[in-house]
Amino acid sequence: LFPDIDPSTIIAVLSHSLRARDLYLLDPRVQETKPTYTFNGFTSTFEPSTAKFREYSTLDSIIIPLHNYFAILMAHHPEAHGLPVFLMSYLTQLQLLAADYDWHAVLQYHTLFFNRRIREMEANGSFSAWSAPDVGLLCTDIYPHRTLHRGTL
Repeated sequence: LFPDIDPSTIIAVLSHSLRARDLYLLDPRVQETKPTYTFNGFTSTFEPSTAKFREYSTLDSIIIPLHNYFAILMAHHPEAHGLPVFLMSYLTQLQLLAADYDWHAVLQYHTLFFNRRIREMEANGSFSAWSAPDVGLLCTDIYPHRTLHRGTL
């Protein structure tokens, strides 16, 4: 079902071991670009680098991998009623937050929120918490970082 995604990455998604920092592995653009290399001083060799994808510099840099992450979950858990709604609710939350708040704050919120959901899915197989914003994280990581756009008061 997912020919552009490494099977080990799919297994990581399904075993709930893929963390927010590794979402770039689900981005097909990683495979479409020419590799860049960085020098590893420890081994004295040049190694492929994915650093530019791990930066998550825009909403787009996490939305595309998240779509693939959620598609894998939905394809392998057809019995999980409400799963598509829960996951799409989270994507909507991210888009709304990114429109009004500093991107670095949104990314911090996403990273913490995502990793908490991973632990819950791993512990009890529940997907429902994806649909509700985390009020505690919003208060500490989002609300202090509102971005005023041109034309807003």
